[in-house]
Amino acid sequence: MLRKIKLAELEQVMKIIEDGRTFLKEQGINQWQHGEPSRETIINDINEGISYVLEKSGEIVATAMLTTFDEDYEKYPTLWTANSSYLAIHRISTASDLRNQGIAREFMKDIYLLAKSQNINFLRIDTHLNNNIMRKFLSNFGFIEKEIIKLSMKNILDDKERIAYELKVK
Repeated sequence: MLRKIKLAELEQVMKIIEDGRTFLKEQGINQWQHGEPSRETIINDINEGISYVLEKSGEIVATAMLTTFDEDYEKYPTLWTANSSYLAIHRISTASDLRNQGIAREFMKDIYLLAKSQNINFLRIDTHLNNNIMRKFLSNFGFIEKEIIKLSMKNILDDKERIAYELKVK
């Protein structure tokens, strides 16, 4: 079940974020390696009502931030298929002990259905150029690879170039 995170679940969510950080490091990907997403970032997401989890059998198994506005994406108006409503997906991570069990696919399907229920036209997401696992997952799910974009980030250590993806919600 896709639902918003409760502040009381912060530690469970941070564990999944740390799982993601470790996984990226193991892949040699310079993303999430210098403090972001931080505890404060996730707390802000929760307070803004844009932090979500996938819950299965009472257990939180994945997390993501979902928002209908992305400042970085707005800088690339000609990149996207249409200048219309979208749901941007960020800070997506699954529990490490449940990897390769279809959790990410189920989570993305639920995110897609949420967008559809809210009459949102597109899902948009970006990932690190070297994140071949995520790039393959997004392509297999039906996302269309767009172009390289440059993110404006708080820290100066992470690579800022990302490959953007988009999926039409039908």
